[in-house]
Amino acid sequence: MSKEIFSPTTPDFSNGFRLDSIQRSCEEWDKAHQRMKARMPKDGASYVRHARNLLPLVEAVFVTFKAVIEFQNELVENSLRIEAILFSQCQLMRFIIDIVNVIQERGDKSLLNPGQPLHEIFCRIGDKIKECGNAIDAYIKEHRIVRALKSIEWKDCLTKLNQDFVALQSALQSALAVDALRDRAESNRKLELLVTRALTPQQEWEKGLQMRVKELGPTSGWMDKAEEVQKLIDETQATTDVDAMTKPGSAAATQSLVEAEKQRMRIVVRGLVEEIDSPLDVLLRRNSENFENKLELQTKRLEDSITASANYVVHQLQGPHNRLNHEASADLKKLWKEMNWIFCVKNKLFAIALYEYYLDHFHSQASPLTAPTIENMDGGPFSGNSEMLQKRREDIWTLEYLANYGKEISVAVDKDQSGFIRISEVNAFTKQIPMGWSLPTWCAYVAVGWEYELHIYQKRVQHLLDLFFEAQIRVLPDNRYWLLVFSVYFDLPERLARGPRKSDFSKLPEALLVRVRSKVANQDERMRDTWKKFGYNIDGKGIVSMLYPNQALESYVLQVCMIFMEHILDVVHLCETEIVDYRDWLRIDQRWDSLRVLVHSRISVLKDESAKKGLEVEDFIEDHYGGIFRAYWKSLKGLSEPWTPEEINQRLTDHGIIQDFSPPSPNTNTNDILKHKTWKEFRDESNNLGTEVPGVLPHSWGSAVPDELQGPRDPPPVSHHINTFCDNCGQGETISTAACFHCCECKDYDLCSNCFELPFHELDSERTANHAPNHNMIKAILNYPYPYKTWTVALGRVKQEYSSGEHWIVNHNREESEQETLRPDVCGVCKEDISGERYFECVHRDCQNYYLCSVCHNSMPGGKGAAAEEKGQHQWWHPLVALKVDPDVDSAGNRSEGGDASVSGETMIEPENEKVLSQDDRIAGLEARIGTLESRVESIHAHVMEVKELIGKMMLRLP
Repeated sequence: MSKEIFSPTTPDFSNGFRLDSIQRSCEEWDKAHQRMKARMPKDGASYVRHARNLLPLVEAVFVTFKAVIEFQNELVENSLRIEAILFSQCQLMRFIIDIVNVIQERGDKSLLNPGQPLHEIFCRIGDKIKECGNAIDAYIKEHRIVRALKSIEWKDCLTKLNQDFVALQSALQSALAVDALRDRAESNRKLELLVTRALTPQQEWEKGLQMRVKELGPTSGWMDKAEEVQKLIDETQATTDVDAMTKPGSAAATQSLVEAEKQRMRIVVRGLVEEIDSPLDVLLRRNSENFENKLELQTKRLEDSITASANYVVHQLQGPHNRLNHEASADLKKLWKEMNWIFCVKNKLFAIALYEYYLDHFHSQASPLTAPTIENMDGGPFSGNSEMLQKRREDIWTLEYLANYGKEISVAVDKDQSGFIRISEVNAFTKQIPMGWSLPTWCAYVAVGWEYELHIYQKRVQHLLDLFFEAQIRVLPDNRYWLLVFSVYFDLPERLARGPRKSDFSKLPEALLVRVRSKVANQDERMRDTWKKFGYNIDGKGIVSMLYPNQALESYVLQVCMIFMEHILDVVHLCETEIVDYRDWLRIDQRWDSLRVLVHSRISVLKDESAKKGLEVEDFIEDHYGGIFRAYWKSLKGLSEPWTPEEINQRLTDHGIIQDFSPPSPNTNTNDILKHKTWKEFRDESNNLGTEVPGVLPHSWGSAVPDELQGPRDPPPVSHHINTFCDNCGQGETISTAACFHCCECKDYDLCSNCFELPFHELDSERTANHAPNHNMIKAILNYPYPYKTWTVALGRVKQEYSSGEHWIVNHNREESEQETLRPDVCGVCKEDISGERYFECVHRDCQNYYLCSVCHNSMPGGKGAAAEEKGQHQWWHPLVALKVDPDVDSAGNRSEGGDASVSGETMIEPENEKVLSQDDRIAGLEARIGTLESRVESIHAHVMEVKELIGKMMLRLP
């Protein structure tokens, strides 16, 4: 890689390449550099700013240095400790420029011919800069306790890097046969002192940690004690991806889940201990591949930036409109020139002028037979052939969005919200246009198309979550326990996928829908490969900002969730045939934690924005970007988010998206999806090496496994309802019966199979205060975490109201199932009419109108029985809603007085209040709708007047 960097980017200085043009900048930078050498600043961030100011100069010398500097500048955390070594790199770069300037003054440029010694030195410089960048990257990602306990090693590492740069400087000086131009000894001595001072404990937590470590004595006496290490971690006051976020679940978590969480934390602590014990060079080698990938990506972005800068310099010499540099900006160039805009234009004027331009552009060429009208301003027939005419008419549908969404478009361009649109902002806006899109189609996407893209990802994430939760039926029993435990932590993708509310896109033009789908497919293919290269790991904001530059989290978070879910399903697929190490499940959990940190950070920013605008936080987040964070935001506040009819309709419809974007085929390469060996691989390797294999299957295996994970696995049954209690008998710590029943009306009310069969009057009256005998319940065989359980319960409520004729979903629009369509009163097993007190209806997405009578339901041993095992057919583990033939009669034959279903926070709609509307209510609804239409008419009228005024101004300018 060094040769590639040297050959294309090292300029021919014999032609005086750019030296004259940068001489002034060099002198200004040199003054600042000398001041910094004389008196080292205390603020570490000054070194990065100082290094960045050198970039235009170093660009002609070595691109690797610039890439590393840019990369470090984007990191979230910079400190004096790491930036001091960047200053040493600046010294070396400055020395190179000194040599070039002196040789130019002497007029002897032959010394700069890139012979073999000079070439090798430059290659060594490039390798050393990358080595330095890798060290900094590894240092930043480490936990505070690892940095503190390895501070001596880090001091030696940074000091050696500084010495290596001094040696390279001397080698370069000797190879070029020039005298030392500056007194390096003093500055190098200062840098070594600076590194020593920087790595001395200064902050309070560092001093406290140092005292605590002294009290504990030698590390050999406490390093293996997880509790002591945990106390030291607490002493650092650090918030990491693992321990910063409050985990989801009920307030009264089960003992098994609590133990699982403790075990999880012990593994995390053990991982930190392993890093502390590992030599620093081992940690650096472990980080090098990931850093190389980052540097490669950053270098590519840097090359694009250099190209753009060169084009900008050329355009600076031309008119303002020629600075619009995207190929899709041809129309904008023409508009900018015609309007005689200089550097910026008001948002409102920009939107109106853009609409007027395309109104004239499309309609003046709409048909060669069109007579001159106000829409056909040039009055002449189109002179091109029919194919050219059709091509120019393709985007005429965008006029509606240019006219009605001018404000949204101008706001999207005006990134700094100044009210004025600058040329640089237009270039940034058009740079995002996908290949093959025109400017008006991109404006339509900015107006409404992004909501459809959000909807596509929403549907796909929901579908992947369905597949994941159902995987507990297929994985090996020895893998099932950890799948169940970690499924509790999948609340983040579940709630983010609930966020976007808009789901009706039937009125959008097909041309826009096709373009959005193509855009999604292309970016998914690109980002899948990229995330795979980085191992699906988020190591802070740095990597995310590199993969999604200049994009807000809400615009790509669902795509990240989707890609992560696809990778997780690869792991799950492997778990059907191989036993997987617990630590690979932990890696999945840590990815969600890392993403959770980013979501929390973004929500904090939105809270600050709402405060500046004087808006309520709840309302602001509710409306921001389609409400993507609304469900998760409410969960952080301890509030439930009831499923609305629109949300349920969204999940039950538009299955074409799932068919068009089906998940990729499972990746079966264990090296791609796992970090640790499978149990079979470990056992085979141990047998080949003659080492001992544990007699019982442990949770984890290998040399660095703590004792607590050496214990045997206890495979749970399929029906293992972790973290779910029976609200009647409270049996055990979880419901252990084959099925669990969730009430469709009450909030978080569950019964085991035994209590479900009891007559209502035998249930504990204190625990069932809000539960009523006419409440229907969902029968669940599989374990569903709380957020997903609320969806199943809401779906059961829909089935209940649908079966009773209370259709609160306007149109299911579901595809015909391949299975036989049965009448609601016919059992799907015995094909007899439904009779008795109770019957069951399947609520799974693959089943439609599938019913079971109570006899056939009860005759299925273990919940299985005669159900088919083919896709599209009813499965024994599908959730069922238990319905009553007469809802007002309980199991004892008593007619119920009715329960208060509205007490539940999860209740969707009360039919008595919402479905049967009085005449006054209907009139009030019509009046509200008329008022909305009137407001819309007034808005259109105001827009027409603005357009008329603009046309008048344009007519005055005509000769």
